[in-house]
Amino acid sequence: MKKNSQDVSKFKQALFLIAAALAVAAGVFFLGIPGAVDSIPALSAKRDSLKKQLDVLRRKNKEVEEFYQKRAMYLERIQEIMTQRAALREIVPDDQKLDEIRAMVNAAGRQTGVHVQAFEAQALLQRDFYVEIPFTLQADGTYDSLVSFFDRVAQSERIVSVSNFSLGPPAGQARGVSRIRPGELLGATCQVTAYFNKPTLK
Repeated sequence: MKKNSQDVSKFKQALFLIAAALAVAAGVFFLGIPGAVDSIPALSAKRDSLKKQLDVLRRKNKEVEEFYQKRAMYLERIQEIMTQRAALREIVPDDQKLDEIRAMVNAAGRQTGVHVQAFEAQALLQRDFYVEIPFTLQADGTYDSLVSFFDRVAQSERIVSVSNFSLGPPAGQARGVSRIRPGELLGATCQVTAYFNKPTLK
């Protein structure tokens, strides 16, 4: 019996020690960390807020990754545009170069047998990104020579357009200066427009 009493006493001592340890732990938790229980909802809200921020950052990171995947394509397209711009600068100059336009028209006339009776510049027309130089053109020639003349004008390096085109009696006949028999001539009247780049403000 004595042995059993000792065992019971030891068992009670062990239970007492476990209970004391739990009490100490609870005291440390509740007394050593003031407001720990009350702060749990605030921590939960903070966690949710951080999760939302993380989701936003992940979406932005995905967009950046997609952009960099297309970056090579964008750079290639930019290079193509720059090449096209340089080519356009060759055919749409920065200066008016009226003498070059007159020389081109007169050369086309000589090469096709067309008599350029008048080629007069009109007032400049300002557009958003360029300037138009309209010319009034009067020329005499046979039908075939006029077709060849305007084809050469259209094929010139300088971009030009022809509008308000009409055919009638030759201008030279009225002025008495035509050296070709009137029956073989037609008179062409039109507007020839050339272009140059609009000056940029510096």
